[in-house]
Amino acid sequence: MEKVESINNIEEQQVNIFSQPTHTINPIVYFFMNLGGSIWKFVRWFVGLLFSMVVALVNFFKNVGVGFWSFILGVVNFFKRKVHQFKYNDKDGRISYGIFGYSALKNKQTTFGIMYIVFEVAYIALFAIFGFKCISMLTTLGTQLPYEDPDADFSELIMGDNSIMILIYGLLWILSLVVFVYIWNCSINSGYYNYRAKNLLKFGALYEKNIEFGNSIDAGVKTAYKNKVSLSEHKKSEIDKIEAYLSKIEDEKERDYTRYLITNSYSHTYKFLRKVQKQEKKIAQTKKWKDLLLNKRNGQLQKLLARNEAKLSKCTNKEVCVEKNNISVEIFNNRTESLVSNFTKKLEAQEHKLYELNKCYAPYIEMQLTHNNSKYGKQNYYYKHVAELENEITFYTNFHKFVDIYNDGLTKYEQKNIENANTAVELLDLMNTKQVNTKEKFDEIRTQKQELNAQISQIQLNYKKEVAEIKKSGAANGQELLLEAKAKLVDQTTAIMRRLNDLPTDKNIKALEKEELKESKRAYIRDKKYLKTDYTDKELGFEEVVNEMVVTYKFDYALAVSFAKSMFVKESSGEVRMLNPNEIAAKLASLKEEKDKFIAANPTKYVVKLKTFKESVKSLFNEKFNVTILLLPIVGIVLFSIIPLIFSIFIAFTNYSKDHEPPTQLFTWIGLGNFITLINPNPNSQFAQLPTMLGKTIGWTLIWAIIATFSNYILGIIVALMINKDGIKFKKLWRTVFVMTIAIPQFISLLSIGTLLKDSGAIGNWYAQTFGTRLGFGTDASADAVLIAKIVIICVNICVGNPYTILSTTGILLNIPKDLYESAKVDGAGTITQFTKITMPYILFVTGPYLITQFIGNINNFNVIFFLTGGGPAYSGVGLLGLGQTDLLITFIYKIVTSTSNPQYGIASAIGIVVFIICSFISIVMYNKSGSIKEEDQFQ
Repeated sequence: MEKVESINNIEEQQVNIFSQPTHTINPIVYFFMNLGGSIWKFVRWFVGLLFSMVVALVNFFKNVGVGFWSFILGVVNFFKRKVHQFKYNDKDGRISYGIFGYSALKNKQTTFGIMYIVFEVAYIALFAIFGFKCISMLTTLGTQLPYEDPDADFSELIMGDNSIMILIYGLLWILSLVVFVYIWNCSINSGYYNYRAKNLLKFGALYEKNIEFGNSIDAGVKTAYKNKVSLSEHKKSEIDKIEAYLSKIEDEKERDYTRYLITNSYSHTYKFLRKVQKQEKKIAQTKKWKDLLLNKRNGQLQKLLARNEAKLSKCTNKEVCVEKNNISVEIFNNRTESLVSNFTKKLEAQEHKLYELNKCYAPYIEMQLTHNNSKYGKQNYYYKHVAELENEITFYTNFHKFVDIYNDGLTKYEQKNIENANTAVELLDLMNTKQVNTKEKFDEIRTQKQELNAQISQIQLNYKKEVAEIKKSGAANGQELLLEAKAKLVDQTTAIMRRLNDLPTDKNIKALEKEELKESKRAYIRDKKYLKTDYTDKELGFEEVVNEMVVTYKFDYALAVSFAKSMFVKESSGEVRMLNPNEIAAKLASLKEEKDKFIAANPTKYVVKLKTFKESVKSLFNEKFNVTILLLPIVGIVLFSIIPLIFSIFIAFTNYSKDHEPPTQLFTWIGLGNFITLINPNPNSQFAQLPTMLGKTIGWTLIWAIIATFSNYILGIIVALMINKDGIKFKKLWRTVFVMTIAIPQFISLLSIGTLLKDSGAIGNWYAQTFGTRLGFGTDASADAVLIAKIVIICVNICVGNPYTILSTTGILLNIPKDLYESAKVDGAGTITQFTKITMPYILFVTGPYLITQFIGNINNFNVIFFLTGGGPAYSGVGLLGLGQTDLLITFIYKIVTSTSNPQYGIASAIGIVVFIICSFISIVMYNKSGSIKEEDQFQ
């Protein structure tokens, strides 16, 4: 947008605002202006946070519903695929539905087949013996208590059920069903894959035959969709057309599969068009919001111009007022440009997604043909076998040439050793020359930077001298002369800074120089590695033959070595000789005959050879290496995270406690009883005050998490800035000190501090002797003592947690480009401006997710509370499971579980679920509001 000319033309000649006299704002007015702006920003942030919470709740329930529905659809589609694979399969593949690995055995994949069958038999046997019983007992978690056998001669204790083991075994057997279904699916897929691989050409011909009709279906659906005709109506209108096309197909199975293809062609195209329409709606909506923004900003601009004109009419110094008005309009336009730019980027991303959607689209039958050739065509052995035969024929055809090369190597091995030794020396000289040139090149860049910095220093020195002379002269136009000197300084410095910015930073110069030196050394080592200087005659002859095969005939290296070895035959006497011409001619004739027979026997140029067990295992370390790498962590997560989590969730719906503790007592299901107890317990029960105490604990937990997180974060940043400040000595020493504090186990530090703060500890004794009263840290329940205890806990947490923030922030500070600060200095930015506009945005952008994890970690910060106060002091008059006034939710859960007098496992699990909901909700809200996510593609 351009400035309105009516404002610019008020005065023909404008005067720079910096040349006009300035009026100092009252400090109190300035303070309240800034305070009001800060309060307004906080109110906007808080309202945005509340709105984000509401949106997060809505999205949570929406995603839960969508996830559940997607799961149901996924299960339905899974079984639809299995029905399809059963219907269009051979006998072996169908039997594999019941007898695992049957198809693998029939197709000579013996190891696979045996593994499938062994797993099936073993699992069914174990499930019949143990699984049914364990799962059936889950409904009651056991009914039989221990008792003494009255018929025994001596008292004999008959052990009863165990609710814990019933629950664990029941859950494990249920999860094992997932494994069973997975193996069953693998067996089915294996059989279907074998069938499709053997019938690749048949299916390929079928697809090619129906491509034209499929494309006509695709065009018809697009026309119908454009005319807003539903899919079902369109399919009804084309039933006659479909039946007429199918009636021309004589084979029943082919006709049935063609019907399947046609049906899927309709739904495939319809789904694609719906995705396109959805994306187009998003693009249209974004364009609409962009236009609305432009209209709104235009209206606001007109109001701004009107206000400026009103101010101008009351202004005494119109030159200054015009300049101020122009600056306000420019700031407004820049903000508008920024907002429009965000919409433009979003629009470009959406249009790119639409482009990718259209680019990747293909009609269903064409897509199936591509899928058939790419997936199942991999098992074609024809071309591989022909290539192997042709390589052998090439080898024996040129056998005499390889013999000459071998014999030539026998005579010149000494010369080769000398040549390689000389070449190694030349390579060393070349490396040394490269390294010298590299150092000279980067030294020249350093010298150039030093000269430019020296010029800047000289310009600044001249400026200081000129300013001193102007002030000393006391000239009437001294202010104008000072401004001219300042402008001259800025112009000269800016010109040099531009040249400096074009050069790499000192850190980059060092890194680039180091990398070039390393590269020249790596090149020398790489080339010298192949310069062997101790060849024997036979070694050189053999290697020359291998090199000739690889370079001239493009043989694979392993194949070339194999061929080179086959040039020699070991006699029964132990003597090694080379093949004679008669043997070569016989071998050559045999290979040509084998090739001709193989080609004649396979006119379709397709021979299926399914992957063996050995080849499959080998693929796990090649193209499927990602599966091998991910297997171990996935198993670990399932065993040590998912299963315990599921067990804990199930415990929350039981009455597992001291009164229901196996093996003497059983616990069973009570539904939502524990959650009701948390909210509305029986007033006569031991949990009568639980809601009140739990509310206080949640409140203290959140207060603690906020203070502990931000105190560590802010103080850590301050200390890191102090350490990295120019002029601070022994930077590495300070960083090493903080690393050492992290290396000390945290619980040792906390135990030591907790011991010192006890009444019997050194600090406790000093406090009692100095103030005449005991410190009572963690034991005194008075309000002041509790407050002091909480403050001490926060201070100790700062001491043990600060080094983490300091070191992470130090890494960020070291990676902020120095040229940003240099440019900011040239533009006149002070220390505070540089911090708020450069340093802090970088730190916040990088550490945003870290800050969230720290907050959640402090909610669950067990160590600090447990090792310092143990959660004490206890609430007066309340013996509720040992709950203390400094307890967090996590330590409260620990006390409930480990209480020797009254453990309540069900209640603890219910509270654990509450903690999980709080943490996950806060994480989602704050993560989505984090600049690291919102401005991921915009931050520079």
